[in-house]
Amino acid sequence: MQEIYTSYQCKRCKKEFVLVTEDLEDHKHIGKYVVCPYCCNKELNKEKRSDSLKEIMKARSYKRKNGAIQQK
Repeated sequence: MQEIYTSYQCKRCKKEFVLVTEDLEDHKHIGKYVVCPYCCNKELNKEKRSDSLKEIMKARSYKRKNGAIQQK
């Protein structure tokens, strides 16, 4: 069974984003590549593949503490 979502983290700006795996494979098949949507950097770390978007985002949860948002 193939995973639906793939998460990436940019090596330059350290921001994370999620893409649909099926679209990634279609673009790689025709010779295109994946870049960071924030800074257009090609150097990415593949973080996780999953069927559930909730499962991918579970590791990155945030809560407010003394008025500031902090990652758990």
